[in-house]
Amino acid sequence: MFINVKKGTVMSYYNYKPEKNIVADYVVKTVADVLFAVSFALLICIFFCNTTTVSGTSMYPTLKNDNTCLIDVLSYDISSPNRYDVIAFKSDDALGYTFKRVYGLPGETVKIEGNTIYITTVSGEVVEASTEYFNDYEGDITAGLAASGVTLSEDEYFVLGDNLSLSEDSRFSSVGNVNIDDIYGKAWMIISPFSDLAIVK
Repeated sequence: MFINVKKGTVMSYYNYKPEKNIVADYVVKTVADVLFAVSFALLICIFFCNTTTVSGTSMYPTLKNDNTCLIDVLSYDISSPNRYDVIAFKSDDALGYTFKRVYGLPGETVKIEGNTIYITTVSGEVVEASTEYFNDYEGDITAGLAASGVTLSEDEYFVLGDNLSLSEDSRFSSVGNVNIDDIYGKAWMIISPFSDLAIVK
């Protein structure tokens, strides 16, 4: 407000403030958030992950042939694989890396009878392993080496493929128990093809 001295009148003025463009602000904020998330993800991938391609159908439907996966190569440097983790490891017969799911942990005994996988833990408790990851498997499970029980050493893991009928895994001598030193990392995400994009569970 100001006073016009010559006319002795009081006049007011309007202090204009531009209105906020809510839509534009939202778009800018959203784009910034997305760019930050992508940049953060790229940094994680560069420093903590590598990629490798799935060969075969032994882990179907979790992993399909020619899927490209991000492998977390850091986690197992600071912790141990957990039961039901999907791991990538180097096997004697494989040119690249093999993907399987962990069932037996170090010091445990794995025995397969009929369609049930029994695990005797380090504490002596006998538990039945989950079969939720198997690909519509019906009937008895081919037990192989686990028919009479496989006892794991302190650095070994017992692994199975989700597609049991087409999986060569710890049930067979060609693969056997997986040594911790042969584990490359934990399968984290499918990144190719884009239609299969998903977190590995």
